[in-house]
Amino acid sequence: NERRNWIEAVLIQDKKVGYVPKNYITKDTGTIQLWFFDVTRSESQKLLLLPINCIGSYLIRPSSDGRNYALSLLTVNEKKEKCIKHYLIENHLNGCVFISTKKFQNIPQLIQHFTANDLDGRGAKLVVVCPRLKVTHRCGPVVISKDEITDLEKIASGHYGHVFKGKLNKCLDVAVKIVRSNRISPEDFVKEADMLNKLNHRRIVTLYNICINEKSVWIVTEFMKNGSLRNLLRSPKGQELKMQELLNIGSQIAEGMVHLESLNIIHRDLRADNVLVGDNYEVKIADFGLAKEGSYETVNFRTKIPVRWTAPEALLHGKFSFKSDVWSFGIVCYELVTYGQVPYPGVKNPSLIQLFKDGGKMEKPSQCEQQFYDQIISPCWSYTPDDRPTFENLFFKLDTYFLSTENPYQ
Repeated sequence: NERRNWIEAVLIQDKKVGYVPKNYITKDTGTIQLWFFDVTRSESQKLLLLPINCIGSYLIRPSSDGRNYALSLLTVNEKKEKCIKHYLIENHLNGCVFISTKKFQNIPQLIQHFTANDLDGRGAKLVVVCPRLKVTHRCGPVVISKDEITDLEKIASGHYGHVFKGKLNKCLDVAVKIVRSNRISPEDFVKEADMLNKLNHRRIVTLYNICINEKSVWIVTEFMKNGSLRNLLRSPKGQELKMQELLNIGSQIAEGMVHLESLNIIHRDLRADNVLVGDNYEVKIADFGLAKEGSYETVNFRTKIPVRWTAPEALLHGKFSFKSDVWSFGIVCYELVTYGQVPYPGVKNPSLIQLFKDGGKMEKPSQCEQQFYDQIISPCWSYTPDDRPTFENLFFKLDTYFLSTENPYQ
């Protein structure tokens, strides 16, 4: 009944019938409201802090209580640093909306007003809607002949071989890891490919195929244009990353590790060098050459391991688990806040082993916030593995790091 403030509606997904406030819906014109994002507060902050956004980028989302809306805006604080401010948009039964004490007939009218007028008395205006990220469509392994990969260009070298950028069928950018057959057994390479094939997740690099002959082995994956996280952190562009952006990267890595743990897979080689960076600082975990299935693994070290990223129980006794991956994640967080600095600076490997035997660990880096060290890094370095947090817990802490200390709304 359009004379009242409620309208009977049918939910498309399950055909449930109920009543909704008039101002929650609009007539279907065949278009969508580009400014509305069905995201949480923390997700809105991640979106607005992407490098593609400018000051004044904004979006409208559901409020935290689910009963109203919120306006999230990328602006600057008193120190001229980027920050996100959130403004509550209250719904009223007469169909109007309120922000602070200002009344508007609807949200489009509100947006139009604050595009031309100051929002908070400090010069903040709505400039442009936050762009929507392209959805990455993952595909499983496909049959690829080496002849289909052209324009190979070497972009990195490692212990086992080289990594190239190439074109698949002259259209799709791919990364090609090529290893001489005498450096690693084809069986081990197939194991890495099989592992990648199981890990269908947005935070894990996508495998396309492997190619094996008597001279070399190729593993073909998606191409991440910004290379390794370590190289990014050490670059001039990486040095400009602020704490919120570093937290977002750490949160993405933790999300990927949550998925690994859910599949009972231990990575065993988690470090910034094995995290790849794509557009808008989207990161994905890579290099599963040392990964193993099972919640616990004992090894005899016939394979080289990254000493400075390895947990004490793994380094001293060959005992790997999800908790040893958590220790390594703490080292990755150290790399984040130091912009790619090598862990344990000034300490040689033999002294490092003695440090572990004495129960020691790295101190807080001078440039690291005390809160971040106390809540994230230090718990990862608990000497007793069971005292370390889970990846699910770390992901939650990183995802909500700033939310507990900031004002809910302006």
